[in-house]
Amino acid sequence: MIPQTAATPVADYLDGLGGQIPTALVIALRGEELRIVGRRGRFGEFELGSLSSHPILVEVLDSGGPWMGHQSPPLEAFQEHIGRGQDGGAAVLWPLVYGEKRFGIVYLEPKQADVDAELLGHLSLNAGRLIQRLHARLVGIQPREPRAQVVLRTATGLYPLDSSRAICGESETLALQAGEVTDAGLLLNLALARPDGEAARQLGQLDEFLTAPLLARFLDTELSNLLPVLDRLPQSRRRVMRILVTSEQGALRQEALHCLERWPDPDLCSAASAEMPETSLARELLPMAFSADRSLATSVARVLERARRHPDFDREVLASLRGLFGQPMHGGARPKLEPCRGGGQHLMVFLADHRPSSGGILMAFQCRLCQASVRLPTSDEEYRRLSEQLGRAMELLARFRDPRAVGEIIPYLDHEALRDRARRALVDLTLVGRDWRRNQWERWWRQHQSRGRHAWIIDGLGHWDSEVRSRAVAELYAETGENFGFRPEGKRGERKEAIGRVRASLLPQDIPVEIEPVP
Repeated sequence: MIPQTAATPVADYLDGLGGQIPTALVIALRGEELRIVGRRGRFGEFELGSLSSHPILVEVLDSGGPWMGHQSPPLEAFQEHIGRGQDGGAAVLWPLVYGEKRFGIVYLEPKQADVDAELLGHLSLNAGRLIQRLHARLVGIQPREPRAQVVLRTATGLYPLDSSRAICGESETLALQAGEVTDAGLLLNLALARPDGEAARQLGQLDEFLTAPLLARFLDTELSNLLPVLDRLPQSRRRVMRILVTSEQGALRQEALHCLERWPDPDLCSAASAEMPETSLARELLPMAFSADRSLATSVARVLERARRHPDFDREVLASLRGLFGQPMHGGARPKLEPCRGGGQHLMVFLADHRPSSGGILMAFQCRLCQASVRLPTSDEEYRRLSEQLGRAMELLARFRDPRAVGEIIPYLDHEALRDRARRALVDLTLVGRDWRRNQWERWWRQHQSRGRHAWIIDGLGHWDSEVRSRAVAELYAETGENFGFRPEGKRGERKEAIGRVRASLLPQDIPVEIEPVP
């Protein structure tokens, strides 16, 4: 089994794989139970259960050597189980075995199609280091001799520091054992023990080297005690958050989300590297926003919301949410559905639903490209699942203020389970149409979709209803940090002057603004 203290070796192992291995899964063996202790890349939601339920893993552990293959039935069954059925290709299964001790196994998907000697050497080196560290931790947990009080040296031999620059005050001491004086973790421990000391003030100089020690302290230190140190270590903090935010331990994951909310990651929507353009942290977080745990889902939504000004936010988050409302479908896949006249696949959007007397639910969809329609029978369970997923997507799109979502949401005003959530999302996005029907919304959308949300906000400022004006000025302040002197209950002339100032700032081009007369 992998010992409880192995979080840092596993994290170091995944970092050491580099860009050659974009997808990896570290599986610990505890008795006959399999547990995920580290991952890299995108996987589905799954539980591994017992070792005996996965014959390919039994075979690899019994052989003691790596397994490499492609399009093998046992491999395809395992890939389907872990959510890599469509994305997975050639794979390597590497056993973590030391003598008679079986720590677990690593599932790897190399970037290159052919596994050559150079790649095998790279995998063998990293797996060997991990096995040695796991074994050392397993057998090394034993009573130690009493610690001595040792004064810290002014610089360590491991880091490129000017030896004349004092890292710690001469009077600052910490209990340590021989050989620990050059450990970056020692300086971190001293900074935690004396948050106002010289070590804490100079700790930022070692930011590049403190990822692993900081990750280890997250496992045994209260977050409130770590906050002063985290403020000084932006680089290590970002690396640790990217590891912990996908942790299977709820408490660690929640702490990581709290830190991401407190210190927004400027690279949240950026790819991890040029070799792995699909692995932005935003993409890894987005599925958690649909969690049945509302506290987790809300925390993730807050973190993503802080990144909505990022230039890639639409690509990484909003486009994925909007994509849930379109269902690609091949011609001929359903009865009486001809090939799409627009070319390629049909892009089906919701049209209507009803409950036939025979039971279940019949959902009608229409192709956005060629207007072909189809009716699909749906079970009550699947209907509820889809409704909850789409309802949550509507809430997120409204929260992130995505104007392009309006056209995707309007059809669901005729959806039995989603019409109320669709109406709330549309009102939040547009500030109009509280009681409109679907045809009214479609007419408004045709006329206003090209004007942009700033114009919609200004329309709201000129609305006859003071409640709408109040929401509009709140949106204006959220977008700009100013209210331009607009008061929802002010006199009509004052409001008109303020709207002029807003228009001059937000819409210097001459876009017409609707000001509804008081009825």
